[in-house]
Amino acid sequence: MLGRMNSAEKQLLESMLFGPVPVLGVGEIPYFMLPAYRHFGQGTFHEHSVKGRFDPDRMVADLGGRVVRTESLAKPDAQGGPQYTCKRLLVRLDENAWAVCDDDSILTVADDPERARHHAMDLANRFSLPPIQEEPRFYILSVRHGDLHAEAVKVEQPSPLHDEDLVLHYGPDFPSWEASLTARLSERPTGIALLRGEPGTGKTSFIRRLMGTLQSTHRFYYLPVAMAGLLGSPETAEFWLGQNNRRDKRRNIVILEDAESLLEERTGQTRSSLENFLNVSDGLMGEFLKTLIIATINCQVSKLDPAITRPGRLLAYRNFGRLPAQQARLLAERKGLRLPEQPDYSLAEIYNGAPVESHEFNPRTIGFAA
Repeated sequence: MLGRMNSAEKQLLESMLFGPVPVLGVGEIPYFMLPAYRHFGQGTFHEHSVKGRFDPDRMVADLGGRVVRTESLAKPDAQGGPQYTCKRLLVRLDENAWAVCDDDSILTVADDPERARHHAMDLANRFSLPPIQEEPRFYILSVRHGDLHAEAVKVEQPSPLHDEDLVLHYGPDFPSWEASLTARLSERPTGIALLRGEPGTGKTSFIRRLMGTLQSTHRFYYLPVAMAGLLGSPETAEFWLGQNNRRDKRRNIVILEDAESLLEERTGQTRSSLENFLNVSDGLMGEFLKTLIIATINCQVSKLDPAITRPGRLLAYRNFGRLPAQQARLLAERKGLRLPEQPDYSLAEIYNGAPVESHEFNPRTIGFAA
């Protein structure tokens, strides 16, 4: 965003300061802060920086005569004419305090460290902008050239469910269960949440909802069950270390759909894969990865290895069942849908108007739409 000094500017600055050039802030142009440099010379000064989203135009308007320098940018307005916006400004806050500000950082310099911190926080509180609301997304994990990569995918059809819809779609106890689940996903660094139900009962739609409600605190990854071994593979340790060292400090959640082939009771063929998975969810490898897992299954829980449901490893379990006729009709009336007569319904049958089994040659519909 910011350029660098040319040789003439460096020589000028060195001559002004009678010594080595101090660099105030990563990426800043020292020449832009020349008045502050000249003020402190080779005397004592202290700096403090704050990152965020700030409004330089409002700073220029409110700080008035204290603004010493600005750097502006022209953008076309709705009529095609120039619209000027401040890109960066230098402010003399008082006799012994200065600040350079742009749209994502504030750097203050003062003769006392506490005064530098005070001025920085004051400017941040006065001119901060709300964070940008990020669109729900998840990341598909894949291997390229032997390395693990995460490809971002926007959730094109976020779950249409609002809080008042939860009871209609999933039953009267669902809101309290969801609150318990999200609390545990926020408190625990590892563990498994198990969502069980036949196709079309709303498991994937609920995961979409989680992606929206937890997007500011969690990062979702989709991993095909056949690649589940990548979770605990030593070759992917560097990738997961990088994910855990992100500045936003969001927790990792890995989604495994139709995971019964991985989680079924251990046999000679599946023992190694399942034991590796268990170590990731609640073992020494889990301590390193710090990754939560949400797995969906279609089979009965009794077919899973007993270690999956061990207390401490299993964070939450939910059976996504078919809706009885009375509840299904109430949901259909609210959404303006018509239902054929039958004893119970999946959500896919309610919204799509036909049993899932009849879609032999149609692409699989993921979730449902309200």
